[in-house]
Amino acid sequence: MQHPIRRRWPVSALAALGLALMVTVGWTVQALADPGGWDEHGEERGGWLGRQPAVVGATAQDRSALEPIRQVPRATMPEPLLDHGRQFGGDGPVPVQVPADPARPAKAGAQPNRIIGLALAGLALATGVVWVGRRRLRRWLLGLAVLLGCSVMGAPAVGARPTLAGTQGTVWVTNQTLNTVAAYDASTGDLLRTVKVGAKPIGVVAPPGTGAVYVSNESDDTISVIDEATDEVLTIPVGDGPHHMVHSMSGRFVYFGEFNANTVGAINTRDHSYRHFVASASPTAKTHAVWIGRGGRTLYAVNSEADTFTAVGAVTGAPRWFDVPVGDQPSEVLVTPNARTAYISIRGEDKIGIFSLAGARPRKVGEVVVGDQPDTLQLTPDRRILVVATRGTFTLPGGPAARVDLVDTRSLQATPVFIQGATTTGHQWLSPDGRYTYVAIESAPGLPLPPGVAVIDNRVAEVVATWAYPGGGRPHGVYFEPGRPCRQRG
Repeated sequence: MQHPIRRRWPVSALAALGLALMVTVGWTVQALADPGGWDEHGEERGGWLGRQPAVVGATAQDRSALEPIRQVPRATMPEPLLDHGRQFGGDGPVPVQVPADPARPAKAGAQPNRIIGLALAGLALATGVVWVGRRRLRRWLLGLAVLLGCSVMGAPAVGARPTLAGTQGTVWVTNQTLNTVAAYDASTGDLLRTVKVGAKPIGVVAPPGTGAVYVSNESDDTISVIDEATDEVLTIPVGDGPHHMVHSMSGRFVYFGEFNANTVGAINTRDHSYRHFVASASPTAKTHAVWIGRGGRTLYAVNSEADTFTAVGAVTGAPRWFDVPVGDQPSEVLVTPNARTAYISIRGEDKIGIFSLAGARPRKVGEVVVGDQPDTLQLTPDRRILVVATRGTFTLPGGPAARVDLVDTRSLQATPVFIQGATTTGHQWLSPDGRYTYVAIESAPGLPLPPGVAVIDNRVAEVVATWAYPGGGRPHGVYFEPGRPCRQRG
């Protein structure tokens, strides 16, 4: 006599019903048993069933989980942070942010709960075999394999190098203690070469059409020019403390703040001639960063110590405006392609200042609170996400973490992305389509994540890959050069 269930239900319907039962039971158990917590990237999760990437616009809740900045004695901080703090904060304590509830459990995924879910799925499988018959067992095994594949999905392991879809190019990274520049394949993270440059390299750019990489060496006041075809290095003497760098869209000029002076340096990439422009009337000002307008006619600069914003002609150096106050310790400036808006990272206030450039002088129109010590800025091509690398160290239940904020330029909400195991970030650059952020990260002895590069998928606000820097040190400057990756050298 035929089984009553099999007499009324086709085999395919029973298989689908059993698979649905497996999925439902497994997810329900994991959702109930997994209360959330902080995952391995330092992000809050609402349980396995409710795992949500930290999307842009959802940061009010994320920020509420962090206490206001508190002071931590310098004796407890790693030496790289001490060195950085001396530069910007004297010898006092280092400000960091910590979770509001340090006792909250850190979770490195939901592995025990997934095991429970799979055990119940196996029970459902056995029931299905009885109902459907052994001849249909393969269909059930296929469904179980799908569940198993989903259960082992998670964040990339330390040093993971998955291929990044849609990216092609070379990522150049400076290292300020090893005095080298490393080149990585932007898609795979494969190390292509390292080149020795000057003392304490900070910024790096590869202007289009030059076949060369320009590196600012802050400690010996030079610019290194690397021939990409031969790795030969030309050295150009410049002003005091060359720092953050940009290039014109045509690639003809390279500009950089001279951080131990009140000037902006400029190099003509055709003949390597050098000149500089005054960026502040204050002799104690420290010009940290510069931006070149899309038309190549205007240079924008921010000055630490003087705490001002300046714009001058890119050819003559004639001021468009001079020393407009913007806040405590401005670090970097980014101007939109239409030249109507400027974003300025105000390092001493943990804010991004937003300024209208429509009038004769900049006018502040808004601000965004971000993580500790905001520094470098990048804007996605659609102008919807402003990427902010912060220099502070954040203490999470799983240990220290660096932080990058993704700011929605419409809602002015900031989504934090924590890089667990890193102590701070350096510079950052975007892939041409704006999907990925490549950010330099520093670490400390005993931490699981080595110094190198972290890759963030801006669509889901998560770290998707990390690349170690050869020899460790303190990676700092980053630049994405689009096109075919440079040739690998031994």
